[in-house]
Order: sequence, then C-alpha cells, then structure tokens
Amino acid sequence: MLTLVTEETFSCPVCLDILNDAIEVDCCQALLCLECAKRCGGGCPTCRRQPLKYRANIPIRRIVLELKESCEQCGEIVLLSERKEHLRNSCPEVMVSCGDCLETMKRRQIDQHAGYCAKQPVICSDCEEEMERGEVFAHQEQTCPNRQVVCGTCRHSILVSEFHNHSKTCPQAIVSCEFCKQDMKRSQLAGHEKSCLQALVKCRHCAREMRRNDLLDHESSCTKNNASKIVCEECGVTVGRKKLANHLANKCQQRMVDCLECGQAVVLVEMKIHSKEQCENRLTECVFCKKKVVFNDREAHWDDFCDQTPVWCDDCLKLIPRSDVWQHKFECPGYNNKPSPPQLNLDDMVMCRHRRCDYKVRRDSLEEHEKKCVYRPIKCSPCGQLIPRFYMGFHEEYCDGSDDDFDFTIDALADDYQGPQCPEYSD
Repeated sequence: MLTLVTEETFSCPVCLDILNDAIEVDCCQALLCLECAKRCGGGCPTCRRQPLKYRANIPIRRIVLELKESCEQCGEIVLLSERKEHLRNSCPEVMVSCGDCLETMKRRQIDQHAGYCAKQPVICSDCEEEMERGEVFAHQEQTCPNRQVVCGTCRHSILVSEFHNHSKTCPQAIVSCEFCKQDMKRSQLAGHEKSCLQALVKCRHCAREMRRNDLLDHESSCTKNNASKIVCEECGVTVGRKKLANHLANKCQQRMVDCLECGQAVVLVEMKIHSKEQCENRLTECVFCKKKVVFNDREAHWDDFCDQTPVWCDDCLKLIPRSDVWQHKFECPGYNNKPSPPQLNLDDMVMCRHRRCDYKVRRDSLEEHEKKCVYRPIKCSPCGQLIPRFYMGFHEEYCDGSDDDFDFTIDALADDYQGPQCPEYSD
C-alpha cells in the first residue's frame, strides 16, 4: 500500500518547520532538526528519555533538499526548503510596504509605484536640492532659488534671483531721453539718441558743442569748413554739403528707421536681422504645437490657447499635453483608485466660477468661457497679486513690484462694484 508523502512527513516536531540538517534520535527514531536537538537540554523531545543520542540521517536530508511545492501566493514551483526565502524576498504576490510612504501593495507593483511615490526622495532639476516627490511642484513654483519668473513688462522668463537687476535693464521698460525728455522703451533709447535733435554734438571742424538741430546750419557757415564736400559721419560716404540733409534722411545706410512691427528704431542695414531674430512682434513657431504666434505673445499662447502645452498631473506628478489631460485621467496610475466622475448634462446652464462674473453658459462651454473671462485672475509677476484680467494692462504699466500701491485685486472688489460685462467686454 502506497503512503502519501506530505509536508508534515518531513516536519520537525519541535519547530514544526521543514527538517533542516535532519538527525534521527536513537531512542525512538524521531526526526529532528540538528539545531532543535541541541536546544532540547539533553533529553528526547518526543519520548523524554535521557541522555539524548542521535546521528545524522543522510537519506532524509537528501530527500528534503529535493522536495518541491507550488507557492500558495504566485503558483511558482519552488524547493520546499526555499519556501520561506521565496516568500520573503522574491514572490511577486506577497504584500509588502513601500520604504518611503509605507503604503502596502503586492511586490510586483512596487517598481511601478516607485515611479510616482509622493514620499520618494528626488532632486530638483533646477537647484539640485533633495526633497520628496510630492513637494517638487510647489517648490519649483514658489521657493526654488533658480525658478523662472515672467517679467510683467517684456514677458521674458528670467531667474527670480536676477529679477531686480533685470528691472534696470529691461528693454521694454519706459525711460526718458535725457536731452528731449521724451518717453520711450529702453530698447529704442540708443537709436533715438543718435538722431535726437536736442542731443549735444560737436562740430567736426571747430569742435564746438551744440544741439543736433543746430548742427547743419552751423557747419554750412563754419569758418573752419573749407571743403565743398563732406563725409557722412554715419556711413562714411562723401556727399555734397547741400545734399547732406537729404542723404541723412533718405539714403544713408546707417540711418535709424522704425520697425513696422514693433516700432523700435533700428539701423537700416540691420533691419533684416532685426525682423528675423530680434523683433518682439515677429512671427515664431510654438515649440509645442508648431503654430505661428507673435514672439511677444508666446507666453500667453502657452498659458491660454496651446493644446500641446505640458501641464502637471496632480495625481502622478508627470507632465502631459493639455489636450491629453482627460484621457490621461483614465490611464494615470495615481487616478485609477478614485471614483469615476459623475455624468453631467452638458446642456445645463452654469454660472462662471470667477468672482463678480454673473455670466451663464452651457456646461460644455464653461472652460472656454473661463479662459477668456475678463474677471479671470492673473498673477502679476513683480508684485505677486491676483489682478482681474481686464485691469491687468493698466496694472502692469504702473506696477513697481510692491503690493502697497494697488488695491484692485480680486479680493478687493466691492460687492457693488460695477465692472465690465462678460463676454461683450474685450481687452
């Protein structure tokens, strides 16, 4: 008659585990682990006889080393003697804890979880400071010393540590000519001073200093000017004295002309390079959607209109295109355990969520309306206040970076304030 061999057949009666280095006692032929026999105090643990004498059971040791069974968790066939080691270190179905956030999951999920664990230490790509992954977004937006901020005047992105110095050199800042006191952009000042009629210049013949608008009359009668022709000081071309004024106004290749797009004064021979590489109003290609946009408006395009602009997923903290946000919610590993969104009727009329805007729109048009809403709050980079969109242009013109001079923020709007009506008002 065949006897069924089970795990209990090769179990130690002391530790109740699989025999490890099996020995056989002389008194009752019981099988024990070698270590268990040494801990029994000199007596047999099964029949209580003393002294305990035993010998190694080589055949049983060989059998135990070759026994196999199916893992109760993952179904993998493993040696019986290695079962505990398998469950402790390699079984993919055993529940383990994340070493960072202590969340419990199956071992096969731990590598995927490590890709978006909010408690996992990561390095900020800008300042190389170590922090938890869940703190990276707030750090890069608010406290990182190497974060980028947008200048409210020229709309260029600059390091926050350089913002104070940038305000002194911003090419779009309004400055005054020291000679004629005319206000203009800083980028136009150098070109303006070369042609400003009130600027002080010296006569090339007698070195007398005078205003530019008096120079031509002076040189025509200067007692030290005996030449019938003179050299244009701008381009070096020799022209007749009487034709100099016409040459400077219409023919000189070094004369200053205004860019038709941005109005900046540029040397004529440099206009081609300016139009292609320097003009703030030139057309350029969006780095995300490849559409043509005005260079100075690219930041607004990325914020409000570009459907390929990368945005942060709040659940897995990854950057994804704005157009893929909804689809990403169904694939996001951090979103799968959240309840499904309620089914909404897209034909319902809902109120705009921006304060002071009483406009009602269809639910499927709400997102598009709120992007263009004149009461949409926009953060001013210099002073950090939230300003209504319709007031942002006036605010930027006079904002000096302090939040003390203006009290026209979203929170400061009085309940009876009569602002522009949405959506007829346009800025």
